[in-house]
Order: sequence, then structure tokens, then C-alpha cells
Amino acid sequence: MITVFILVTACLALLTGLGLPLARRLDQPVPETLFAAFLAGWGLAIAGLQIWHLALPANGLALAALAAASLAGWALYARPLAAWLRAQKSAPRRTQVLVGGLGLLILGLLVNQALHSPSSYDHGLYHLPMVRWLQAYRIVPGLGNLHHRFAFNNASFLLVAALDSGPWRGLTYYTATTAIYAALALRGLLGAYRAARGSRSQREALYALLLPVTLWMAFRPEFEFAGYSTDAAVFFLQAALAAELLHAFEAADRPRPSRAVTLALLVFSAAVGLAVKASFAVFGLGMGLAALWTWAGGPRPTRREAVSALSRAVTLALLVLVPWLARHALLSGYLLYPLTTFRLELPWMMPAAMADPIAGVISEWARHGYHMPVGTPFQEWFVWWLPRQMIEFRQSVPLAAGLLLLSLVLGRLPKARGIQRRGPLALLIITAAGLAFWFTAAPSLRFSAALPWLLPLIPLVMLVDQLRELEWLP
Repeated sequence: MITVFILVTACLALLTGLGLPLARRLDQPVPETLFAAFLAGWGLAIAGLQIWHLALPANGLALAALAAASLAGWALYARPLAAWLRAQKSAPRRTQVLVGGLGLLILGLLVNQALHSPSSYDHGLYHLPMVRWLQAYRIVPGLGNLHHRFAFNNASFLLVAALDSGPWRGLTYYTATTAIYAALALRGLLGAYRAARGSRSQREALYALLLPVTLWMAFRPEFEFAGYSTDAAVFFLQAALAAELLHAFEAADRPRPSRAVTLALLVFSAAVGLAVKASFAVFGLGMGLAALWTWAGGPRPTRREAVSALSRAVTLALLVLVPWLARHALLSGYLLYPLTTFRLELPWMMPAAMADPIAGVISEWARHGYHMPVGTPFQEWFVWWLPRQMIEFRQSVPLAAGLLLLSLVLGRLPKARGIQRRGPLALLIITAAGLAFWFTAAPSLRFSAALPWLLPLIPLVMLVDQLRELEWLP
């Protein structure tokens, strides 16, 4: 356990250092900057490894390159970090012990859970074999002909392959998901601390509400916490981007340089989500459009500032998406496999008889599993499907509707009219669109990631914000 604890901590430090050159421009307090740096660094590592793997294996050499870039990032941020650490000496010792102790407890609980979590079926089927291919060889044209799942092109496996190189080989099975959940849980702890100290930020409120959700998801017996699950990565990204989008709306009147970096981070992270798992597409597209809306809705930029901000965001997105599409073409011969609409007549293209049924098989399996025949009428299928979803999911829609209705009623009161509603409502629309896409495309619970949780939490954030404005509450 101690070894895994150390490796998770090292992974957090490695990825945070990678993102510091971007995140330090956000003009935020140090703790918030460190989480934004982890979010950016996780994505930058994946984006960089997509390009690296076109020429070289994702092995120890790639990890050394990431470590060198991370050290450079920490060096750039050394002065503000040191100043913040000196300032903490004057903070109450009781607060330091309480918050630090809770952080260590959360990290220890997640590490312990990873050590005792069962393996997922997919881990042995193709996750681990794919990681070994990535470590041993540069990208192999036509690898999908060996096994169709090898052409899924989940970009997060590249980071796993690099991290799993060295004397700790094999232990990334315990650290890959633990690190991203630990980052999200610790950010939730920070949000709870900020809210307890009187912060009215909707971002902090959502992060605080996500803390118990993150821990609950990690400890659910149905969830295989260990391994390299792309579903866990999507949960992390959806939760983090939802909170950061609320901050983008709240900070619409802040200096333009900081808002331009926020735009770049949101658009870039949305592109990373698509590269990790195609089911992220609708939520990611909504995030990108909402980020552009928040940036355009603030103080009017000069033409030069507009060109600079948009070019930075588009460049970072293309840094992810262009290599991702190229890797699709190389692995399968199709541009968006398992969709076969855009097929490229390449020598290694997977045969149509092998590739064409896959998207339909995934959708039908997610809908029926092994329990109902394909083609079951919708009403009969829905009556069978709904009771088999976890109770939290079945309650999320009516709970979200009730909270939203209550929030709209309270919004009629004069003292509750001044809160920022655009952010939560935009986020609610994005979440609902993501859930609609999930329900129509592949309604398996594990593909829904954070969406069933965000649906009720967003109106709850808005409701709490309104209740704070009423005189009869402290």
C-alpha cells in the first residue's frame, strides 16, 4: 500500500507539473491553480504521447521526457508556490491539521480501495494487451485486424503505457484511476473548505458536492476501481469541466488574458475527452460552445486579443484531434472507427465484414446485454431496463426536475434574483443533451459516467446560491 501511495503521489506531481505553464496564467489562488494544472497536464501528456507514438513506443523514454517537462513546469512556478507555502505558516494550525489530515485520509482510502478492487472483464480482454502493444512498438498500421478492440483508439492508454514503464511495471493497474479520482476528490475537499469559509462561488459549491459522489463511485461494488477504465477518465473530465465552466461564467468580467486561458483549457480538455472515448462527443461539443459563449460575453476584446485567444484554443484542440484522427486511420483504416462511414482505402484497412457490425453490436449490447433479444419493442424494453439501473440514476431525473422547479419558484423572490443563472442553465442543457445522446446510442450505465450525478447537482448548486441570499439564512 505504501508503494502505491507513493506512486499515486508521484503521478499527481508529474501531471501537475506538465500543466503548470498553462495553468499559472489563470490568475487564481495556488490550490486552484494546481488542480487546473493537473487537468491540463493530464490532457497535455495524452496529446503529446499521441504524436510521440507515431514514431516511438510509449515506454520509459517517453516517461523520462514527461518527467523532464514536468520538472521545468515546477521550476517556472517555484516562486509563487514558495510564497504561498510561506503564507501558510500564519494559518491556524488546527485548520492545517484538519484539512491536511482529511486529504491524506482520502488519498489513503482510494489507494486501499484500488488494492482490493476486482478486475474488469475488459482489462484482460483488451486493456492490458493494448497497453503492452503501445509499450513495445510505435503505432502498428492495421493493428485492428488482430482484434477489433485494438482499433478503438482510446488515447488515455498511451499515458498508462508510459507510466507503467520502469521498476514499478504492473503497478499502474492500481494507480491510473486512483490518481485522477484522488485529484478530483482533493479538489472537492478544497471546494468544501472554500464554501465553509464563506465562498459564494458556484464552482466551489459543485466541487464540494462532487466530493461524496466521487468517493461513492470509487467504493461502489459494481465499479471496478482498479485498472485503466476509460469510463473513469470520462467521469473525471465531465465532473471537472462542469465545475470549471461555472467558473468561466462567474469570471466573465475578469481580465481578458485570464479568460482566454480559461477558454483554451476548456476547449482543449473537451477535445481530450473525445480522444479518450467517443461517447464524450456531445458533452464535449457543448462544453466547447459554452466556453466560447462565456468568452465572447465578457468585455469586448480587441481584434488582436480575439485572434490570439481563438487561435490558442483552436491550436490546442487540433493538437489533440489531428493526431487522434491519424491514429484512427493507421489502426483501422477508418477515420472514426467504430463508425465506418469515413473509410480510407488503405492496404491495412479492416475488412468491411469485420468493421461494419461493431458500432451496432456495441449499441445493442449496451441496450439489451445478454438478457433480451434484439428488436424488442421500446416500451417492453424500457419497462425491463429502468428497474435495472442503480437507484441514484432512477432518482436523478425526478430529483433534478424538483430542484429546478423549486429554484425557479425561489427565483421570483426579489432577494434571490441576483444570482448567476446562465452558467448552471447552460450546464444543465449540456448535461441533458449528453444524457439524451447516451440513452439513444448506448444506454449502459457505465457509459453515462458523471452525467446522472450532474443532472441533479447543477440545480442544487443554483438552489443553494439562492437560499444564501434570503435573510432568514446565515
